[in-house]
Amino acid sequence: MDLETYSRSKFTDYAALAEIVSVILRAAISAYPTSLRFQQVQHRSKDPASLKRKLEDRGLLTTTSLETDIKDLAGCRLIFYTNSDVSRFQQSSIIQDNFDVDWDRTKIHHPVPGQTERDNLFVSNNYVLKLKAVRAALPEYARFEGLWCEVQVQTTLNHAWSEMAHDIIYKKPALAGFGAKLFGAIDQRLQKIMKTHLLPAGYEFQMVLDDYDLLRNGKELLDRGALKALPECSDNNARYDLLERFRDYVLPILCAPYLHDHPLDRGIEPRSRRAAPRTCLHRQRAGGPQSCCEAHDCGGTRGI
Repeated sequence: MDLETYSRSKFTDYAALAEIVSVILRAAISAYPTSLRFQQVQHRSKDPASLKRKLEDRGLLTTTSLETDIKDLAGCRLIFYTNSDVSRFQQSSIIQDNFDVDWDRTKIHHPVPGQTERDNLFVSNNYVLKLKAVRAALPEYARFEGLWCEVQVQTTLNHAWSEMAHDIIYKKPALAGFGAKLFGAIDQRLQKIMKTHLLPAGYEFQMVLDDYDLLRNGKELLDRGALKALPECSDNNARYDLLERFRDYVLPILCAPYLHDHPLDRGIEPRSRRAAPRTCLHRQRAGGPQSCCEAHDCGGTRGI
């Protein structure tokens, strides 16, 4: 397919494909058993005029393999609130369950220290996918057979930056020497906004959410009378799990007022966020120093 064919007859097909993909994703997210804290989905097909400029920049204006040279002729963007929301979505397998993914053209971008390329400034997961064969075989989807769509998965902050950067950087006027230095300064300022303000803000939002979950889980344990329930536990492993939750969710909050600050503000991570060996609460067997877990097969080290 060349640019003329796309502009004349395929532009509307790719626009319809982008809409269909967005509808499928929205329905799958809504039906997922737990909340994925999804904000919105946007979709569009590549504007022919914008596509022409992109092809000229890449020296591909005369290409006859447009559908493989440009992976975002149809595009969707899924927007979530925080990085952990994005991670939960990735772990849900919604993408793989509903689409065939071209993993060779799929790109996972993460911040890279010292890099100035836009793809290395923030987290963005860009999937290249198409409808599964069983769906494409239905009459209402037949025209989308073999058409690819790019799905970007980003946070709200990254989405805001991407939109502004796209409008400024990718739609820049032909300067022909005039204002080139100023435009370079604008580009550098955009990069500074991401690295200095938005990336730290994204991590701070994540910490706020983590602390809120800490508070909510801790209050739930106190309301349930967690310590009073210890004698009712079925075995020592159940008692360990209860005490571990009490340690992770209740103690940091109970200790904070006496320390005049929250442990997180002093750089102390809750133990639930650190890798630590599981300690078994079974008593050591009499007659030897060996681990009691040889008998109980609980995977822990000897406790008291």
